[in-house]
Parts: sequence; C-alpha cells; structure tokens
Amino acid sequence: MNEEKIHWEVAIDPVGLSNKITQDVAISLSYIPFLDVKFGQFKYPQNLDGRWSSSKLTFARRSVIGRIFGDKRDLGIQIGHNFNNLEYALGWINGSGRNNSENNNKKDWVARALIKPIDFLSFGGSIYRGRQPSGVTERTGAELKLTYKNFLFQSEYQAGKDSTLDRWGLYLQAAYLLREKLQLAVREEVWEPAKNNLKDKMYITTFGFNWRLKGETTKITFNYILVTEEENEIDNNEFIIQWQVGL
Repeated sequence: MNEEKIHWEVAIDPVGLSNKITQDVAISLSYIPFLDVKFGQFKYPQNLDGRWSSSKLTFARRSVIGRIFGDKRDLGIQIGHNFNNLEYALGWINGSGRNNSENNNKKDWVARALIKPIDFLSFGGSIYRGRQPSGVTERTGAELKLTYKNFLFQSEYQAGKDSTLDRWGLYLQAAYLLREKLQLAVREEVWEPAKNNLKDKMYITTFGFNWRLKGETTKITFNYILVTEEENEIDNNEFIIQWQVGL
C-alpha cells in the first residue's frame, strides 16, 4: 500500500446538533494518473466562497450565495484532478444533505471546472442537477478569482431552482493586506430570493478589516453590514466583532 496515494479526512462540528456533528468523513485515492477518486461525506464541488475553510474567510460571514448554494456536504463519490492550469471535479451524491439518509432512488450529479491561465488568476463554473421528493434541484454558477501579492479580488454568480422556487445572487469582493497584519476588505452583493416576486431584491455591502495576530487564521475581524431592500426597507444592518483562534 502506497500511503502517498491514500488520503483521509475527518471533520466534526462540536457545537452542532446531536445528529449533525459529523461534517467530513472521506477517503481519497490517487492511484490512477490524472484521476483522483474520493468517496464518503464531503463538500461536493459547488461554489467558490462556500468551499473555503471557515478559518480562512475574509469576512466574518460567507456571502449569501456562499451560504445558500455553497458550503454543502453530502454522501457520494467524486472524481477529478488539480493540474497546474486546470482543475476539474465530477460527483454523484445522494442530494439529501449532510448526515441524512437517501430519500429517493435517483442520484444527483455535480460538476465544476477551473482554468488557471496564469499563477494568480483562475476562472470557471459549476453545475448541479438533481431531483428530490419536493421537485427538481438545479444550480448554475460562474466564478473568478485574482490573487496578486497582497491584493485579492473575487466574484461569483450563481442561480438555483428548488422545485418552483427560482433565485439568484452575485457578489464582488476585494481585500488588501497592509504590512502583514491589517487586511482591509469590502464586498458588494445582490440577492434575489424569489424571482417570481417582483421587488424582493436585497443589496448588501460589507465593510471590514482583519487584524491578523498570527498567520491567516488567528485574527480579530470587524465587519459592518449594510442591507438595503428593494421594497419594504427594514432595520437589519449589523456590526460584527469576531475573535478567531487557529490551531
């Protein structure tokens, strides 16, 4: 057995509900050239913002589409590989969600591909198609990320359909690191939770900065979130202070 070609991962959330503590339990095999195989429960290949580790996020919260469409785990199998200039992944999953049993006799499928023409730039997209007892589930997304020295820019669009509910979102965010300690950041989002409603869009602006105490994961985060509704404006702006310790 070649241990370099076998990788395993286990992740738990000790503050989750009793039946939701387990997050990742997966094994990856790399015996076939240019084809890695993963099976178990894991984050399937959807979304850019949702796939980042919580400890390495630029803001205290993921974007709306990162929370709604990304950051999802399920039980299944995935094939793919990460080349120098190309990354691809194709998966078949239950579609019923993390720590849930299969609820129908059909599997959902998901695919994601990235092109990296130069070291600091990547762009690509993803697609998801499945069926649940409540109806069809569809996702379509596009993403762009640029990391150059201390500057970070990323943008993402994603649209989804759950039965008769159509919704979509878009964000652009930028961040700059000053003197290895202070990172300034801003994010603009548009979110439409139901396209069949005429005026339900939300416009979300997040201003923030991170004071890095040690590396990227031990830091204090300050965020001010300004939310504007297209109609029926409500008082839901927020100020967040988060202290994070990375091990």
